[in-house]
Amino acid sequence: MNMTLHGRKVYASTGIIDDGTIRVEGSHIVSITHRDFSSEFLSIDEEGDITLSGDVLIPGLIDLQMNGSGGRSLNQQPQLDTLEIMARIAIRSGCTAFLPTLVSETPEQTVKCLEVLGGSYGNRFYGAQILGVHLEGPFLNPEKAGVHNPRFLSLPSVESLKRFWEASQGSIKLLTLAPELSGSLDVIREATRLGIRVSLGHTMASQLDCERAVDAGAVLVTHLFNAMDGPSARDPASVHRVWGVPQFVFNRSELSVSVISDGIHVHPDVLRETVKAKGINGTVLVSDSMPPTGTNVGQFEFQGEQWVVRDGACYSPKGILGGSILTMDQAVRNMSNWVGISLMDAVGMASHNPATIIGCQNEIGGLEVGKKADVVVCDTNLKPLITIVSGEVLYEAVSRR
Repeated sequence: MNMTLHGRKVYASTGIIDDGTIRVEGSHIVSITHRDFSSEFLSIDEEGDITLSGDVLIPGLIDLQMNGSGGRSLNQQPQLDTLEIMARIAIRSGCTAFLPTLVSETPEQTVKCLEVLGGSYGNRFYGAQILGVHLEGPFLNPEKAGVHNPRFLSLPSVESLKRFWEASQGSIKLLTLAPELSGSLDVIREATRLGIRVSLGHTMASQLDCERAVDAGAVLVTHLFNAMDGPSARDPASVHRVWGVPQFVFNRSELSVSVISDGIHVHPDVLRETVKAKGINGTVLVSDSMPPTGTNVGQFEFQGEQWVVRDGACYSPKGILGGSILTMDQAVRNMSNWVGISLMDAVGMASHNPATIIGCQNEIGGLEVGKKADVVVCDTNLKPLITIVSGEVLYEAVSRR
């Protein structure tokens, strides 16, 4: 299927193009040019060639940490239809690709979940593309477990990593671990050799631990300020007394950071300081979404416990903050509004930057010739109206046909 897209503003990789036109042939972008037009429309000619217009065209957003949505999670329901539901929910918010994220489980349940993902890896669902899996644990520090059940945590082991890798059929793209744990450096090196990107998280690491982890291949820090030693994510005054992992990260360009920009996990003022320290290219937006995302559910079961949704976030029975109901389009708008950066830069934090982290920036993550046609047609407030994945219209907020 071929397609012509017009935007009053096109957020291309080279910059904003006023009155821009994107030509799509098959699944990829073949040209981006300037062209005047005067009306919004969606039409399909006799040969099936689609033409549509909108206020703003942006690249598809990419979420590296989606624990669940639509009432489902890979942890709780390791089934093919769980992934399909999550993929369908994702495109509503302009998210065209994501990593289903597996929270720490027993080794047996972890393997079961990874086998489901591995068996479907590369399948096309009628929704966002699944890029692989983010394995968050079990190699985490029990002192910073957060909502991860300490029973399921273990010391880093190359043998365990290989078992997980084989079960996933090579679909693990991101691994979060605590670098201070015995065996972590060997796991980081082996993961890097396999092509898995390593992120530091749920950790009490010293600066020396972080230094060694970076030398071994670590490239990211998972949900900065949350589940790690350092200043409070919710107290903006404390960010000026930075220590622990954040202090190291703020001074090292080799490490990017992921942040949850819901205003709950990280105070807006702390987000502002983070962007000052890491810059636009060093900051990655993630949702850390939980099963209630995309639903009106106020409570849900997770790992045998009853969780609640309160004031836009998810809490365990012990009242521990654990995950969000944030969507990627809202993450972008929040970041721009609170931090004072352009929407273009905020979009880059949710498209180009995550694509670069997991090494697929040559295929997705931007609007440029040769890349997949993952495009979101938005209104002036950057709310998605139409989501296109690999050149196919998969979501329309309101049918225009």
